[in-house]
Amino acid sequence: MLLHLGWRRNSDSFDLPLAVNRLAAHGAPLWWLGASGPQHEPGDYLCDIDDRLALRVVGGTIEASASRINS
Repeated sequence: MLLHLGWRRNSDSFDLPLAVNRLAAHGAPLWWLGASGPQHEPGDYLCDIDDRLALRVVGGTIEASASRINS
């Protein structure tokens, strides 16, 4: 599952980079978005994680959404 983690959606909370750091520690592929797009802003993150990790992320204080890559 490709998960979008956005700064603005999470009120610029430092819980966001902490969650991203924990996902990296579990070996999840992560991308830091350096440019804006139709559904994201610069500095947001995308992570490719399984459903189990996704539930752990959104089960806490982080607001996230599934993302699709348009071809």
